[in-house]
Amino acid sequence: MKTITGSILLVCVLLLGGPAAAQVSGFCFLADSADHSGTTVHFISASPSAVTDSCQTNATGAYTITLASGLYEVGYRHEGYLPVDLPDPIFAGASPVVLDDVTLQPGTVIEVSGRPGTSHWTSGTIVRVVGNVIIESFETLTIDPGVRVLFAGYFALSVFGRAEFHGAEGDSIVFESELSGAGPNSYNYISFSGCATGFARYCVFRHAGEVKLGGACQNPPAEAFEVSHCLLERVSYGFHVGEGKVHLSDCLVRNNTWCGIWAAYADSNCVIERCTVQDIPFYAGIKVENSFRTRVIDCVVEDVDPLVPFNYGIDATNSSPVIRGCTVRDAQVAGIELGGSATDALLVERCVLAGNAAGIRTGNCLGTIRNNTMVDNPGHGLLMQNPLAGGGPTIIQNIMTGNGTGITLDGEVDLVAYNDLWGNSVDFDGTDMPLMFGDLVTVNANGDPSDIYLNIFLDPAYTDPGADDWTLTAGSPCIDAGDPGLTDPDGTVADLGAFFFDQVSAAPLPPAARPRFHRIAPNPFNPMTRIAYDLPAAGPVRLEVFDPRGRLVRVLVDGKVQGPGIASAGWDGLDQTGRPLPAGVYLFRLTTTAGAATGRATLIK
Repeated sequence: MKTITGSILLVCVLLLGGPAAAQVSGFCFLADSADHSGTTVHFISASPSAVTDSCQTNATGAYTITLASGLYEVGYRHEGYLPVDLPDPIFAGASPVVLDDVTLQPGTVIEVSGRPGTSHWTSGTIVRVVGNVIIESFETLTIDPGVRVLFAGYFALSVFGRAEFHGAEGDSIVFESELSGAGPNSYNYISFSGCATGFARYCVFRHAGEVKLGGACQNPPAEAFEVSHCLLERVSYGFHVGEGKVHLSDCLVRNNTWCGIWAAYADSNCVIERCTVQDIPFYAGIKVENSFRTRVIDCVVEDVDPLVPFNYGIDATNSSPVIRGCTVRDAQVAGIELGGSATDALLVERCVLAGNAAGIRTGNCLGTIRNNTMVDNPGHGLLMQNPLAGGGPTIIQNIMTGNGTGITLDGEVDLVAYNDLWGNSVDFDGTDMPLMFGDLVTVNANGDPSDIYLNIFLDPAYTDPGADDWTLTAGSPCIDAGDPGLTDPDGTVADLGAFFFDQVSAAPLPPAARPRFHRIAPNPFNPMTRIAYDLPAAGPVRLEVFDPRGRLVRVLVDGKVQGPGIASAGWDGLDQTGRPLPAGVYLFRLTTTAGAATGRATLIK
């Protein structure tokens, strides 16, 4: 289709004034019919010189119309088929315009508002929301894969009963505004109340003010409301998680205005895990506010677009969450912000904070900060300010490397011990550093020089820091350098940093051991995912990507010697020639001398 951006087109219209007539033609086919006649092609005026008009296709699907010169929005309508609107306006001018072919798929359009009762929206349906919709507490809303739900105005969809949203991998349920130029807050919200039950799987949420999960409920259900494998983008407040049992997992959240995921007044029943949040321009990727023991597990918050900076990766205000296994990159203020926690329940462990202004920043909080890796943060690895009078957090078994200042303590702490500081511009400073901190007057259990708190100041021997691999290599001084009373999952004395060195698996493996995929995240993804895999032994590795039809489209690793242990590769959704691939489910095949393994991920657009 011949298109020009709106601003340029409008200039063209104004300058040219437009001839009296302009010819536009094209073809529109019906997917399941040999007779393609009867489709109405609408040309809606989008500039002062244009005049709204329409025409119909003949049996071959062809149409031709003569229009007044100007800009037009184009739409195709045929009863029994799903409508199609071209994404960009066209300019009809002096030269004839031939539009790209369009094919309409069978389906129906229904309009809903008010209280429709128990409802089932089936595949092949477009649902237009033309007023506020409420599903009562004794009713069920079922939605099949592939349904599109379009909001015609500033309306809300509220579920107080049961939701069964059966999106499928590669066939999502889509909720979005139908308004031209839609963006965040183009419609009000989608809400699943604290009393709601059910699930929403493989859904796409766009253009809402927020998607509400949970809330106050007098008789909360025993089961958690589940939201999984969803894409949420261009929404104002993102996922807004309240009270009640909510399990949010494996979602990609990006390009929202204010927040990616906002857990306010949530409690220990709230679990947010394996979610990826990208490019939140105003405030925080994940905000936990006035919440107790909310769990944020294995999430990634990152800035993939340098033009869309965010202030905080994870911001916990007046809260005592558990934040475990998360990675935060490139926050403008702090990777993790902790403040106002008056309980010891707060726990931050096994997180990676990289490239943020400060890795972790605290104020007026108790709790424990342990086994984190804070690397290449230009301000501070850990900055503690204005702690509670008479106490502060416990800071143990962390690694701070390559930061502006490794650790700054402006206030008391309960304990700062068993940490490794190395390669920072300044390893430590502050008004309340413990007496003799950093004075190498003793040795730890490994026999390495340490201060009286058994902190060490040695190169942690990362596996490949240039590739953002901050796992420990054999012989690292951080292995078994933690509190002797604490153990790693392999049963040995606790290591330092976010990743323990598995001394049991590092032993020779039996011949039957095979490679396996360790983690593919984010999944679904756009534009980038990282494929991590576990290799039983060293040897050449080949990692290939196949499209949904089984065709080889990319080789990510070609014969490189890797292993033993976990290795990884990134994929940007491009084929071997650098061209973008369409949305769909892609297969990964890992081939080694010890065997092969397969995995998969969904590329979304």
